[in-house]
Amino acid sequence: DPFSPELYCGLSNAYYEYDLLEKAMNLLRKGIELYPEYINLYFAFSRILEKENDLEEAKKYIHLGLDISPGNLELNILLAKLDGRSGKIQEAIDRLEQYVDFKSTYDRETFLLSMIHFELGKLYDHTGCSDLAIMHCSMGNNIQLASQEDAPVRKYRFLNYIYKMSLVLSDGYSKPPFSVVTGSSSTDTHCHDPVFLVGFPRSGTTLLAQILDSHPKIQVLHEKPVLQSVMNEISIDMVYRPDAILALNIEKIHDLRNTYFEEVNKYLSLNQDSVLIDKNPFNLANAGIIHRIFPNAKFIFAMRHPYDACQSCFMQHFGMNDALSSFYTLEDSAILYTKLMTLWEQLRTALKLQVFESRYERLVNNLEESLKPLLSFMDLEWNNSVANYREYAKTQKGKIHTPSYSQIVQPLYKDATYRWKRYKKHLEPVIPLLAPHAQRLGYPTD
Repeated sequence: DPFSPELYCGLSNAYYEYDLLEKAMNLLRKGIELYPEYINLYFAFSRILEKENDLEEAKKYIHLGLDISPGNLELNILLAKLDGRSGKIQEAIDRLEQYVDFKSTYDRETFLLSMIHFELGKLYDHTGCSDLAIMHCSMGNNIQLASQEDAPVRKYRFLNYIYKMSLVLSDGYSKPPFSVVTGSSSTDTHCHDPVFLVGFPRSGTTLLAQILDSHPKIQVLHEKPVLQSVMNEISIDMVYRPDAILALNIEKIHDLRNTYFEEVNKYLSLNQDSVLIDKNPFNLANAGIIHRIFPNAKFIFAMRHPYDACQSCFMQHFGMNDALSSFYTLEDSAILYTKLMTLWEQLRTALKLQVFESRYERLVNNLEESLKPLLSFMDLEWNNSVANYREYAKTQKGKIHTPSYSQIVQPLYKDATYRWKRYKKHLEPVIPLLAPHAQRLGYPTD
């Protein structure tokens, strides 16, 4: 066999990231068969199984790996995560606590140490030990921040992008001929403008997307870089200069629309009579560009109490990119929330965007009452498959890669509503930043 065990791991991960689940899993099965002593293959396979919510099979491969290497840090962390998901909270805590004083010597170990603290934070949150939960999440964030020399640069790069978008707004977005394109071109590969599902991270966008995806007339694109491909066709100057954006002629806009749908077709086989929902929380910042290219596009704005959203982002072990680099501290999370929501409100008002507000707290308490008007907003009727979304979610293997993947197959989780009250003393420094937004959105502030 020409593949090394490392290549089996790397290639399977690439397949999985591109939603090629079966290829990824078959490759790992073959790798384990050929290299039964290579521990990373067991971790790679069990990690995918856990993300696909196949907990029993994941646990089987974890134990096979631990039989070879009982002290393997990655497998022990993953087993603790599985124990936590199965309700064995104390077992999970005990397993992880033995590693908190582990001294990392290279980048991967540093990443794992931060993951241990985030998992402990999640577990202590479940037990109601809020101080311990915050302590461990703070340690996890500090470890990540210390290991990323460019984190401040990443953070300010995204904040500067938001600032630039606000300048575009003030200088030209709302001026004629901004919305000269009023309909679809006959050359478009899809006859309807997409619906864009946006919202601050940890506001229920993944849950809402999965519920809507169960409707037979809806297809959801889950956080794929489709719009980025469109923006790459617009020069950096054009993105940041209002006059350049306004200078886009109808032919160029139609080209950009076609590019968008060509990219979508890499991930979905679009049905002509379906509603396409492009779910990406941070497209809040791109609403102006979206409106320029798709002037008839509708937006679903997923809302959650700002205190809960920011606190949840701070306590989440995210990957690393420009937008997510503000979540290492509660203060930076609140600053990002303020700047992003201010821009969104400005764009929404100036461009008279078609927006439906979906409130997380209402969704988890009364799904049908929340969704019927949302479906009507998209000119769709209620379908009972929406109420049975969990069964549909179990069939969507390899589709969900966000941190909320474990929640979409569980009953609606109401305990996360107004969780901020347990953490109020930790949120006190950022409440002055967030309270005006909470009030504007109709949430209590005490």
